[in-house]
Amino acid sequence: MNKLEILKGARETIATKGWAKGFFAYDSNGGLCRGWYKDACKFCALGAVEHVISEAGWRENALLISSVWDALQEALPQTDDEDNAGIAEFNDSAESVDDVLVLFDRAIANVEAE
Repeated sequence: MNKLEILKGARETIATKGWAKGFFAYDSNGGLCRGWYKDACKFCALGAVEHVISEAGWRENALLISSVWDALQEALPQTDDEDNAGIAEFNDSAESVDDVLVLFDRAIANVEAE
């Protein structure tokens, strides 16, 4: 599994399983959990990355997570604010899931262009 596959998988996870704000993921009872938790069913951007990496074997792919997060960070909209929001802040302030899916689309396009 490579960076591009993880980004595509995380995007698909959010699009098909559900989007979350405020924490990495939520279970079916609305409880907070991490993306790798087997009962996670809704995911923020970072939780979706955790989910995909864990399904592929967390230990073998743990080193990829920083490059995936870097790709998402680089795809964030640029602002004049010196304290440009991070991935979690962007996810939690997004008005809809579409904003987060567009972030993944930009990151995927950037990685494909590398």
